[in-house]
Amino acid sequence: MRIIPSTRHEWFNLVLFPFKAYVVLAFPFYFVFRALYPHGTDATFDDIVVPFAFCLLALLIGSLIQLIVSGWEYAFSSFLFVVVPIVLFLASRLL
Repeated sequence: MRIIPSTRHEWFNLVLFPFKAYVVLAFPFYFVFRALYPHGTDATFDDIVVPFAFCLLALLIGSLIQLIVSGWEYAFSSFLFVVVPIVLFLASRLL
């Protein structure tokens, strides 16, 4: 098992990993905080959505770079981390 990436594809995935992790963990934390503190939902929403939007932008730019450098296979997985959270976010706001 290697800890340090050896290829360009692995380096791009390593750089994008913190953004992917935040995008995945932001929704559960938002719903937990909203359930525990119903009066502080606006502050919690603002505290989570602003970095969330930054992460989506970083992932979108990263997936475009991966599309140019590595090919569509790597870019598609990063692009899914942009599309799926947006769909989930819109669905949660409509419900």
